[in-house]
Amino acid sequence: MSMLTDFLNSHPLAVALTVLAMCVITFAAFAADKLKAINGGRRISEKTLLTLCFFFGALGGILAMYCVHHKTRKAKFYCLVPLFLAIQVILGCIVYL
Repeated sequence: MSMLTDFLNSHPLAVALTVLAMCVITFAAFAADKLKAINGGRRISEKTLLTLCFFFGALGGILAMYCVHHKTRKAKFYCLVPLFLAIQVILGCIVYL
């Protein structure tokens, strides 16, 4: 574990850019799924959307839920996505504080 925290502490910009990229990808996936829902296209699975949120894209998922009004009525989304974000913030605090 110490090797991982050493790496994360020595490369904070890389970590920040990775998290930012995951947030943008997650936001785009939610927005694309919303468009597919409107236009009747092949949808992105809920499992995929939640997996993206779990792997450091939760902020992008929350922003998409409220900016494009997608998946806001699904209990597993309005419960799990904020939970994932809280866990990610806690992990960030453990590593960087």
